[in-house]
Amino acid sequence: MHRGYVKLWRKTADNFLATNPTALALWVHLLWECNHKDREFLFNGKKTVCRRGEFITGRKKLSLLTGISQTTIERFLNVFESEGIIGQQKNNKFRRICIKNYALYQGDGQQMDNKWTTNGHLVDTTNNDKNDKNDKNVASIATKIPENWFNLFILWLDYKKTKCQKYKTESSMMSCFKKLVELSGDNIENAKRIIEQSIAFNYSGLFALKGGANQKSEQPKSKAERTMENAREYLENFNSNEIDKDSRAEGNVINITPF
Repeated sequence: MHRGYVKLWRKTADNFLATNPTALALWVHLLWECNHKDREFLFNGKKTVCRRGEFITGRKKLSLLTGISQTTIERFLNVFESEGIIGQQKNNKFRRICIKNYALYQGDGQQMDNKWTTNGHLVDTTNNDKNDKNDKNVASIATKIPENWFNLFILWLDYKKTKCQKYKTESSMMSCFKKLVELSGDNIENAKRIIEQSIAFNYSGLFALKGGANQKSEQPKSKAERTMENAREYLENFNSNEIDKDSRAEGNVINITPF
């Protein structure tokens, strides 16, 4: 019987789940069990509403379906909850599990924040409008700054997305870009190092490079400039040698006072 499918994103490989086959197997099973749309049904003689991204189950049932011991299931469910990837509501009869951001990863791309209501249900709030607005802001500043700077700045914006810290307005986004230019001394190599530093130290903002290395990088000298320097040094050495010869011949000491 065809029952559809779930999406398993490659970014899961970067999560702690990928390091434990049992945890990963349980996680995939939770995705299978979730409702892909809101459902109403009778449970223990009462009408129950189960939202999209939620399902009602029990530790014993999950153990029977997966072959994982009940104690291991309880431990991993608590880990999942502490990591913020699921929400749980438990009583002595059942538990309601909600997959956080289910709509973002399993549906139409809408992001949802799951919160408990006063009556114990989970509700989701979509942020599609906010995401659209953020994309428009990015597209707008792309027309206002040089392409090479934009390609660098987009790395910082992508990093902020991973921390769920988006800039709400175009002006705040541009202010951040101007700060990057100022901190880097208008040097794109320094700007790249500033961004890499903030990402490496998990900073939420941009800061001057450690050690104060924010000056513009010294540009390599051209061949003509190097030739002129060599010629100037040769002449200075030549004149110095001639002066020494004359002074020795006349037995005088010549003091050279700079102008």
